[in-house]
Amino acid sequence: MKITNVKITWKNPNQEENLKGMANITLDESLVINGIKIFNGKKGLFISMPQIKNEKKNEYHDLCFPITKEFREYLSDTILENFNK
Repeated sequence: MKITNVKITWKNPNQEENLKGMANITLDESLVINGIKIFNGKKGLFISMPQIKNEKKNEYHDLCFPITKEFREYLSDTILENFNK
């Protein structure tokens, strides 16, 4: 699976300090994933997949996620590379 498009939206630095931006990606020109968050953490930038909140348990769960470590690294590296441009 190949990432064929990445769109980055920058966040206002006065809003949430750690949230730096949002990414929307297209996979194989066939599937779009919106709402990937880009955060600045203690170890640097990282991504967080779109989530939904379970109100009863007060927990968050990813709506979609990479299955393999290799694809997660590819996804993260591609998004963060585009963010840093």
